[in-house]
Amino acid sequence: MLTDTAVRLINESVIFLPGWTIKAKDFTARHEGCICLFVSYPGRESARREAPDYQVRNEPRATFLLQVNEMDDTQLHKAVLDRLIEFITHEFREFYRVQPSYWAPFHPHTIDGMKRWGEGERDLQFGFNGMDWDAELCGAPA
Repeated sequence: MLTDTAVRLINESVIFLPGWTIKAKDFTARHEGCICLFVSYPGRESARREAPDYQVRNEPRATFLLQVNEMDDTQLHKAVLDRLIEFITHEFREFYRVQPSYWAPFHPHTIDGMKRWGEGERDLQFGFNGMDWDAELCGAPA
């Protein structure tokens, strides 16, 4: 698939949960055959001090690179959904806490949490590719 086709399919046809932003941008200037996927959703602050009620609102964001040059439409949509699942799983691990201390055994930002979950290397690279959030494409961050 051409990168401009993938960008168009995502930006013009993908529908997901209310409030979620899913946008794509051609990234071939940096990585051949790649697009950058920008994802955000209306969330809550997951810090220990906010547990158990999590009243503070925020907008978690992540970016992902997808190499689309050998994908068809179905493979593209599966890759996008896989990244959404990866994103929300990351967030769920931050919120999963144990009383009375509100310890987060699988927190993706701690060494022990990464080891317990078993994807430490992936956690270190999650949503990170050195790019700034694209405010023009996705709107200003909250």
